[in-house]
Amino acid sequence: MAISYTWHIDKMTRSTDTDYVRFVYYSLQAKDGGFEAWNSGSVALTGEMSTPYASITKEQALGWVKDALARQRPAEKEGQPRTMEAREAEAIALLCEPLEEEINARKNPPIKNGVPWPTEDANAGEGIPYVDPDLDIED
Repeated sequence: MAISYTWHIDKMTRSTDTDYVRFVYYSLQAKDGGFEAWNSGSVALTGEMSTPYASITKEQALGWVKDALARQRPAEKEGQPRTMEAREAEAIALLCEPLEEEINARKNPPIKNGVPWPTEDANAGEGIPYVDPDLDIED
């Protein structure tokens, strides 16, 4: 199954005197079957904001997040100018990469517990001691 990604706008901080948003807090959720991972952060909005708080849509806030993340990436690469779309794609890829690694590690854990032989008790090998019922223990 492929990993699906869902953006969330968790909250926004606004100036009470202007009613304009100054910070947007976001999270990115990755899912693959029963496995999931999250990445979250915030971006500061700079410049003149012209949308009153009550008129902001989730899509608009998400656009601000992606734009701010893109602006954090270099405007040039190897001496060549980069488009905002390329910078945004790079920023999103950098957020998705650790989520994909985390999900893959959960699906295929690098460390497992247990013993390679059959046990008498379903809980044996998981930190619960097994006591042989035929063993006579005196108080």
